[in-house]
Amino acid sequence: MNSNSFSWARMWALTRRNAIENKRSLLMATGVIFGLILLICILITKTFAPYDYSGHDSRTFSVTMVCTWFAMIAAQLTGSLTFRSYNSKARRISNMMLPAAQSEKFLANIAIYVVGGNIVLILCMLLGDCLSAIMFGIRPAVSYIPFSQIFSSAENIEIALAMGLSGLLVALFAQALYVIGSALWPKYSFAKTFVALLALQIILPILLPLDFIGSAFHNFFELFHGWDIPKATMHVLAWILMGCLYALLAALYFAAWQIFKRTQVIQRFKMK
Repeated sequence: MNSNSFSWARMWALTRRNAIENKRSLLMATGVIFGLILLICILITKTFAPYDYSGHDSRTFSVTMVCTWFAMIAAQLTGSLTFRSYNSKARRISNMMLPAAQSEKFLANIAIYVVGGNIVLILCMLLGDCLSAIMFGIRPAVSYIPFSQIFSSAENIEIALAMGLSGLLVALFAQALYVIGSALWPKYSFAKTFVALLALQIILPILLPLDFIGSAFHNFFELFHGWDIPKATMHVLAWILMGCLYALLAALYFAAWQIFKRTQVIQRFKMK
């Protein structure tokens, strides 16, 4: 077996191994997340129903906003846990001795904490919304999504798809920053990444002329003000911009991979 070449079978086997080894902590984290979401949804539902049936729209808005903010925070937390299995010397040595390529180890952790974590988070929010609504005999917030209107025309489908991809991009971008932090600092990753990002927000405006850059961008876009650009062209440009932003997201994960690979090489060097 050549552990230097990538193998999907070996990667999935490593993913299952890591999931089984961390089964207790993963189940506990899932239970805590679901319990918090359900509790919040129950409190919101109790506030707006059944005493005021006209408040269903208020409940839907409140559940949507709370779940959105909760999802952002939870995504950052799961991102910071991506490489938690490397947070001690003994665990790093154990992972280094596994007969698997570095890319397989990297993707195995991404599959559990990023892909799996996001799927579990979405399921917990849907289930929490539905259960809290059933307890009070009202419709869940998710049932108010106008699927019939969304699929009524190609334009509505495009708008809904663009809104969904934009929201997903924001969440994944924030999560990717914490994945990079987890690769850099497996121990106390969330706190260290948070402090680093906060420091960047303070330092960057001092080092870079952000006001000048913002003014330059504003003047650049003002050049196109009043232009009679065809609608089809605007759609194409918008999707190109969306593609560029997702390419930037992919670049962040590539940076996380490079940092992970570099730290593993350094740790191997220290062990010799």
